[in-house]
Amino acid sequence: MKHLMIKGLYADSSPIRKFFVSFFMIIFCSILFMCIGLLIMNQISDYVVGMKVYQLISATGTFCIAPLSASYLICHSCKDYLSLHKTKAIFYPIAILIVIAAIPFINFTTVLNEQIELPESWQFIESWMKEMEEKNGDLTQQFLDVSNFGEYLFNLLVLALIPAIGEELLFRGFIQKALQKHTKNIHIAIWCSAILFSAIHCQFYGFFPRMFMGIIFGYLLYWSGSIFVPMACHFFNNAVIVTGSYFINENEENIAETLGKEDLLLCLLSFALIIGGCYIIKRISNTITMQKETNKEI
Repeated sequence: MKHLMIKGLYADSSPIRKFFVSFFMIIFCSILFMCIGLLIMNQISDYVVGMKVYQLISATGTFCIAPLSASYLICHSCKDYLSLHKTKAIFYPIAILIVIAAIPFINFTTVLNEQIELPESWQFIESWMKEMEEKNGDLTQQFLDVSNFGEYLFNLLVLALIPAIGEELLFRGFIQKALQKHTKNIHIAIWCSAILFSAIHCQFYGFFPRMFMGIIFGYLLYWSGSIFVPMACHFFNNAVIVTGSYFINENEENIAETLGKEDLLLCLLSFALIIGGCYIIKRISNTITMQKETNKEI
């Protein structure tokens, strides 16, 4: 008796059914792994360690398992849908250099974002957002405050590796691809997925910097054709913060967090370098595409 095949079960379904299947899988995985994380966290006496374990488990379920499960159900090939392809090695160093070049621009937009003030009638919302921001900032600082190399490696796993893999799978691999299929416009897909990527972090005064990073990651996926390129950049970006917090003393400035914060010229130079790096990657991508088309004709 043949076993029930669920791979691609909804691949030929309507877009609305695919949406609800995907939405259900993401919510189901999120709730399931949040509950598992809470159960395990309650068994750990150290609050910060418990929170890290909870975040590790819940993020794995929400950002890694959910998009993999959803894509398994709604398409015939998860590898193609999520862009789990190898690509030219040259993309990786250029992409990392773009992330490095973007630091002053991101820091400058962070300062601008923090200066946004809501109308007086929305003061209660602004107060709530600031309170949330302070709580998230305090928790993040507790996460980053480690005393030994083993804790530093665990931070790399929880704060850099899992977010890089999971968030790119969900927002770039899954959501961006779905939006591209339905809107037929890659730019709308990239910008909308970047907005969702930033919004899900619930850090309102860092919304625009994170959105811009999401946009960069989105175009890197589109031009390279591989989810592994934005994953590498995302990991590098988060790892710089985790590593800086471990190896730099509290009284020392982390240049990655301060460079270009109040320097408009450096911000403009940074933006120009981002555009230049993206142009190079796009040219390489176009060249590769042309070579493939030529080989097919031969």
